[in-house]
Amino acid sequence: MLMKQVVLAVSLFNLRNSLAAEVSCASGWNNEVRVIPADWINDGYCDCPLDGKDEPDTEACSGSSAWPGLSIDPSEEPSLSFSVFQCPQQSKLKLPLSRVNDGICDCCDGVDEPEGTCPDICETVLKEEREARAKLESGFKVGYNKRKHNLYNFKKLRLEKQKEIRILEQELASLQTDDLQNSLDQLKAKYSEERQLLAAKVVKDMDDLVAALKEEELKNLIVHSCQVAGELSERDASTCVPLRLAGLDMGMAWSEDHFGNSDKMDVETGDSIVADLLFDNALNEGSKKWTLKDKNRRRLDEDYYDEDYHGYDYGDEDTDDEFYEPYRSIEDEEEAYTPPVRYRTRGSVDGKEKELIDGLKGMPFCKSRVTFMNRSNELSEKIDKFLTKDVAGEEQGEDEEGGEIESIDPAAYNMVKSTLGQREDAIWKGFKWGASAMLFFEVSPALSSEQLKGLAIGTLIHGDLGAVHVWQILQSIVPELVSVETPSDTCGSPWATSCPPKTITRIKGQSFPPSFIVSAAESFCASGAEMLISDETCASETISADDIPTSVSDGQFGYFLPTPRAVTDALMPFFSPVLSLQPDKAEADSLKKSMSDIEKQRAKIERQITDEWKDIGGKDGDQLGPDGELHSIANECYSVVAGKYTYEVCLFNGAKQKDEGSSTNLGKWTGMEIVDGQRVMKWEGGQKCWNGPQRSATVNVSCGPETKILSADEPETCCYVFEMESHIACDEVYKAKMGMTDDKA
Repeated sequence: MLMKQVVLAVSLFNLRNSLAAEVSCASGWNNEVRVIPADWINDGYCDCPLDGKDEPDTEACSGSSAWPGLSIDPSEEPSLSFSVFQCPQQSKLKLPLSRVNDGICDCCDGVDEPEGTCPDICETVLKEEREARAKLESGFKVGYNKRKHNLYNFKKLRLEKQKEIRILEQELASLQTDDLQNSLDQLKAKYSEERQLLAAKVVKDMDDLVAALKEEELKNLIVHSCQVAGELSERDASTCVPLRLAGLDMGMAWSEDHFGNSDKMDVETGDSIVADLLFDNALNEGSKKWTLKDKNRRRLDEDYYDEDYHGYDYGDEDTDDEFYEPYRSIEDEEEAYTPPVRYRTRGSVDGKEKELIDGLKGMPFCKSRVTFMNRSNELSEKIDKFLTKDVAGEEQGEDEEGGEIESIDPAAYNMVKSTLGQREDAIWKGFKWGASAMLFFEVSPALSSEQLKGLAIGTLIHGDLGAVHVWQILQSIVPELVSVETPSDTCGSPWATSCPPKTITRIKGQSFPPSFIVSAAESFCASGAEMLISDETCASETISADDIPTSVSDGQFGYFLPTPRAVTDALMPFFSPVLSLQPDKAEADSLKKSMSDIEKQRAKIERQITDEWKDIGGKDGDQLGPDGELHSIANECYSVVAGKYTYEVCLFNGAKQKDEGSSTNLGKWTGMEIVDGQRVMKWEGGQKCWNGPQRSATVNVSCGPETKILSADEPETCCYVFEMESHIACDEVYKAKMGMTDDKA
């Protein structure tokens, strides 16, 4: 009883001696200090709820001097703050004065209430507190030691891994392909140099063919050569590939045919680019597969390369990819191409390309082709009409004029349509190839006469054109050779009036065309090929049922499908040196395989290095938390049952809400942060709630001897909060916070 009186007396000492005319005290609201007037003192209303200063002689404020049974010695020096009451046997239990004499026993010995009010239960309470404290300290000790050992082991592991990584990096540095690449570059450069020298010699040897042609005539020769090459080619390419190869023979390469933005067609003359293209395309020429596999660069045509080296980057990384764009686009078309009955993009052009193709159609060389396209479409429509009638079961007894009609053979007519469509395809591709050449001349830098000659001869070489093709083109581009006569039939052979071939003189002492062209033309005329026009091949202006043929012959409607250059052609003696020059495939394959093997080794080692760093928290070591504390539980999963659901969180992976036979994604691991010693793990971007946010999960981690989830809650819609114990939180910060000394750890 005496102790209780002393404690309370000390708490109230200052109150009685500090009273004057007015009192200042804390109001308990937002740290406000109030001044209490003198006439409010002891008025029975507690204006100072925290300390009762204004009511020392009443019981309006708990803890005032009017409390029964108190005997206060004003001369005694107080040792405690008047704002709190300290339970003497519970060092951590401090009560505000408002809880003294409030009828509730807060101190285990009851000294905060009048004598006889509360039983003394300190022995029981303190025992429970000591047991709880002992359990807390014991758990901390286990967790602290486990954490300490794990951090030691991680530090040791990190040092070992870093040593292994240094060894791997040294091995990686020793695996270089520079020498092999240089050897391959030299091999390509040697072939490119030989090829360009041979191509230049061919141009010189064929000077009689091109020297007499004017600049515009040379360009038209190239355009129509591209046109014929397109009709001959089986490639579904939109650019004149032979012209591009001719450019490579002269050390030139250019970007894609940008009909929509012609400014993009830049000409490149870099030796390494040209050498790469020449070598890698020639390497596969025998199988008609034009390959250039250099990072983002592609071949002139179909995707191909030996499986052992497919996908390897054999070139310089800083090469301008733009100049290889045509090969990429051609490749993409080729890979997706399946031969159609009728050319699937026939006529589907617009803008600049349409403008150029329309201009090309107006040239004399294209007259028979345009006629064929028009008459072929008319005949196809007629066949469709008759086939539709036949399918509908209409009587086939009479035509519209009352004449008898023979029974229609659908298979034969479909074959006619298919053949016509294939020839239309060839002509249309020729138009597109010719237009790409026209665009090149329109937007490329000015070309010299020698460059035009080289491109013209090169296009003939790589376009598979023969001497007769050249003669036919010359008949339409050289004014002196153009016949003033016209065939009697609108769909007749365009060469019917050009035989026998004639010559002119443009350069003193030289006949033009040269003799090897004229000889080939004479053989062509003598064979009667230009006369292969029967009643069936040239129909009247209006096609009737009787005019529908059951087969399509060469020369139908005046168009003769060009044939590839023969090995006996008059041009072959000139072209053979270029065509027969082959790259050293065996040496190239050996070098590429060696580089491929090294790159595979490098890739394997690089993956090892990446995995090693990942295992130890990255180069900075912070990916596994402070000092790598998450290493011991990385990739582990922990679960807890709450209601009908089982919740599971996996470190560095995902979080889930599981039900019988179903699972809901709560998000992916985004990391752990530590704020004021509190570890918080987060998972975000989970499955979206109906009419709500994406699900997320948060785990608050406290110290414990083992890692486990204690509880699960959903304080907000689709935001899940879990409480977890783990040894990773048993650190020095937690020890200080809980007031533990070093001997407790």
